[in-house]
Amino acid sequence: MCRLLILEYALPKREYNTLGWTSRSTYEDYGWRFEEIRRTSLVQGCYCPVSYLMSLLAYGKTLTKVHGRPGEITWDDNGQGLQIRHIQLQLSDIHEFTYGLIKSLEDIMRSELFFRVEPPLIVLQSLKDKMVNSDPGFSIADQVLNGSEDGHHFMLELMMVSAQKELRLLDVDGQWDLPKCRTYLALKKKGLLLLMLGT
Repeated sequence: MCRLLILEYALPKREYNTLGWTSRSTYEDYGWRFEEIRRTSLVQGCYCPVSYLMSLLAYGKTLTKVHGRPGEITWDDNGQGLQIRHIQLQLSDIHEFTYGLIKSLEDIMRSELFFRVEPPLIVLQSLKDKMVNSDPGFSIADQVLNGSEDGHHFMLELMMVSAQKELRLLDVDGQWDLPKCRTYLALKKKGLLLLMLGT
C-alpha cells in the first residue's frame, strides 16, 4: 500500500485539487520525478514515514528467512481437534456449526424464500458446469442442458399464483407489496450469507 501511495503521489493519474497535487501530465520527465520523490521520502534514514515502514518490511522479511514462519495451527495428537493460537476447536464442533448453518438456510428457503411451497428437486450430480468459462455474468443456471434456464418463471409463479395469498409479494391489485418485498430481500441477503458461511 505504501508503494502504491508513493506511486500515486509521485505521478498522480489525475489532479487532486484538495491536496494541491497536479496530474502526471504536468511532469516532462517521469524518471526525474521518481528520483526526486526517492531522495526525499524513500532513502533509508531520511526520517519519513514511508521509509520507516519499508525498513520494517525488509526487517520482517529478513527475520522470516532466518527463523522461519511459525505455524498458526497445531493439530491434536488424535487428529480430532486443532488449536489456532489460543483457541481450541474440535472437528465435531465444526461439523455441528456447519450443519446448523445449512439447517438455518434450508428453513429460510422453505418457509420464506419459497413461500412455504416445496422447492424443485435438483440432483446435484446431474449438473454440468464449464469450469473454464470465466465470462462475466456466466452462471451454471443459464445452461440449457441443466434445465434451469426457466427458474425465474418458477419463482414468479410462486410470488403471484402458487403461494398462499398472505405470503404473495403482489397485492390484490397486482401491485408490489413494498413492505413484504423489503422483508423478502432482507431474508434473501441473510440466506446468501448463510450459504457463504456454510460453503
